[in-house]
Amino acid sequence: MRERQITVSFPDSAAAADFIRYIEKRFGGYDLYVVAKGAKVRVIVKDTRPDVAEKIKQIAKIWRTMYGRGGGNIVPLQVLLSMAELKTGIPIGGLLDVLRLMGLKAELKQGYLLTSLSLEQLAQVARRFSEEYSKALRLNATSLTKRLVAVLSTATGNGIEWSLERLLELNIVKLENNKYILKLNYESALAKLGTQRTQ
Repeated sequence: MRERQITVSFPDSAAAADFIRYIEKRFGGYDLYVVAKGAKVRVIVKDTRPDVAEKIKQIAKIWRTMYGRGGGNIVPLQVLLSMAELKTGIPIGGLLDVLRLMGLKAELKQGYLLTSLSLEQLAQVARRFSEEYSKALRLNATSLTKRLVAVLSTATGNGIEWSLERLLELNIVKLENNKYILKLNYESALAKLGTQRTQ
């Protein structure tokens, strides 16, 4: 089968590097190689398996839509979750809460995440949230309390114990019958944390 080439141009070399990392991860066992020059990437496919080049073209098309208007990036959740290598599954809404609590723009639309972070930065936050969420799951607490503790722990970097203590101090969480529960509804609790961040 003849060699096939796919060329993709990006706004900058950082976006190109994200694309290369994803292609190398997604097609690690395939006969192909990637050549990069600045913001331009060329994928050379020698693999004889059907549809490999077509799949890469489809991914490249999605990737080109990810970068760029008004300083924002549009990241498909499927791509993000594949790149992040999560320790445990995460609530996507919780990831949005982390980003917002960090003071970053974050919006979810039809399976795409609109954010000011690059894919690599976003994958790092998702990975951290997954790690903190897996720790929070061990708490004797309601599911939303666990999520809020993990969100605060990820956003501040201060750990699960500190985050739980902070939520108790702020009168957002209480201990009732040896179980931690929210004293406010989840959205009000987040709003209160956001207010504390700006003070």
